[in-house]
Amino acid sequence: MPSGRLFELFGLEGSAPAARSRTRARAPVRRLSPGRKPLLTQAIMLVLHHPAAAAIVFPRLAALRGLPTRGVDVLADLIEAAADAPRLTTAQLVERWRERPEGARLAELAAAESLVGDRAGAERELATAVERLVSDAGPGRRLDELIAASRERSLSAEEKLEFQELMMARR
Repeated sequence: MPSGRLFELFGLEGSAPAARSRTRARAPVRRLSPGRKPLLTQAIMLVLHHPAAAAIVFPRLAALRGLPTRGVDVLADLIEAAADAPRLTTAQLVERWRERPEGARLAELAAAESLVGDRAGAERELATAVERLVSDAGPGRRLDELIAASRERSLSAEEKLEFQELMMARR
């Protein structure tokens, strides 16, 4: 098909060189970087993409389950399921969640590109993520809350005792 006819069909006026020059004059389209996902989402994606890596954090499962963070129970359940079945694939793991409310979101995360290419890397990243989740939401967070409260008011006897216990546990 002649280029003139194509320009006519697409509603472009003038000759091909003129249309090309108008195209070049436009500002380039910039793609926005999606950025890093929240730590919990990263950990879930690591388990979804590398289910065998979950075995490395299985001993921390009780600490994870004790966290008040929303969504951490999904991560804990994924870790448990993956650790119970070492040969589990991503598709099999997602299929187990299909009927649950979180199933669609997990399928979406499983379909996203993995930033970690191998199991060893996934194990390192997952171990680091779980440790950060536990430390950020665990006793360290409560200690920070008590310190902040002590700046505003005098702590109660129970709070002082809890503060001392947390400080001893930190050492």
